Amino acid sequence: MLAVAAAVALLMVGVGVYVMAKGAPGHRSGPGATGGAGAVLPAAGRPYRPDLAYLWDKATDPVAAKDGQYDTLGLWFAGRYAVKNEIGKVVAYDIDTGARAWSIPAPGRRDCTAARDSYAGLAAVQYGASCEKVMAIDLAAGKVRWTVTLPGGTGGRLDFAFSEMAVSGDTLAVDWLTGSAGFRFSDHRPLWHDGYDASCNTDGYAGGARLVSVVDCNARAYEVELLDPARHGAATWKWSAPGGTMVSAVVSTDPVVVMIGTQGAPYRDVIALDDAGHQRWRISLGTDKFHIDNDGSELQAVHNVLVSGDAVYLSLGRDTAGTDRSIGGIVAFGLADGKQRWVAKSDTRHSITAIGFQDGRVLAYEPPDALARGWLVALDPATGAVRRYATLPADGYSRLGQLVTRSYPLWHNGSFYIVARSVYATSGHQAYVVALG
Repeated sequence: MLAVAAAVALLMVGVGVYVMAKGAPGHRSGPGATGGAGAVLPAAGRPYRPDLAYLWDKATDPVAAKDGQYDTLGLWFAGRYAVKNEIGKVVAYDIDTGARAWSIPAPGRRDCTAARDSYAGLAAVQYGASCEKVMAIDLAAGKVRWTVTLPGGTGGRLDFAFSEMAVSGDTLAVDWLTGSAGFRFSDHRPLWHDGYDASCNTDGYAGGARLVSVVDCNARAYEVELLDPARHGAATWKWSAPGGTMVSAVVSTDPVVVMIGTQGAPYRDVIALDDAGHQRWRISLGTDKFHIDNDGSELQAVHNVLVSGDAVYLSLGRDTAGTDRSIGGIVAFGLADGKQRWVAKSDTRHSITAIGFQDGRVLAYEPPDALARGWLVALDPATGAVRRYATLPADGYSRLGQLVTRSYPLWHNGSFYIVARSVYATSGHQAYVVALG
């Protein structure tokens, strides 16, 4: 698996709960306006949405000290259900009340994974004593559609260690330490299976609009491949990373945009590739200018590098060296040429991070701290002009910091969810999901 695991940060909500917009329409969005880059836009009437309120949260199951932590990647939506992958089970909750609708057992080792995306109402979860099985769950019906045992197992407990799964359309791709496989998601028909190779192996998949894989050749060379599921996962094209670098993240699959770096500094550059697999441009990030936020070590774990149809958005870091003044901001680069378009700065108290798109604008988060309330802001993609979009509850800093440690964000139909990526052996109160709307 990727060597970036050592670089994975614990995402403490107290210093920044990052939320991601999935492009759903905001039913309470404020009026638009215009202004210069970085300016807070005035607005007629109410300047932003009503405050986000706490809807519900779900406490985690206890984790034994000998286990340390359990991975619980996955939150999906189907109608009125928010469906969460939890320790040993998958549970559906009513999106408004948090009432439990159904639960499916999925006992497994503490590092079994799940696919972030769903397809046609199906989600995929790995389970089993050695994470050797995969189940497809019908999210609306609360039923297991099918199960499959991954190929190539020897019966060893670590056969399927360091797994990643990705969904792209009707294709489910699974990668583990010593092999990889693809299945048709609707009926688990096998599409391909690759065993361990002494020279080069699949090092992870990224899904969504298209299916992309990264190939690791004994940590000496890395390739990015655009796969064609109709041809049993054959590569449409291949791109070789520069010598001495590794491919640490895929932040978009259409167009393909990747991040490269080294084991000690995994996120050094952003590279955009064209539809023939040739490099369009390369942006050097340096070591401390930009803040790259992730919730894990798999290829799709980076969630604050955004790609639209014509731009890439990156979040600047914040100067906290005793000045208590933010230099954080969001920088837009043209997708065609990689040239900087604008910089939108946060105020002097808040840091800021790009999280997604909403109502044709870039959505960003300015997290709360002990002295300041947090909120979401909307940025004009043409100018970088900023306006308030929604505020967090007044006690967000203290309340959310007690509920979730390592987490990842989702924005869905006007609400956002803080989702536990992992659950730890601790006496403190943790939550699988915190819902605000």
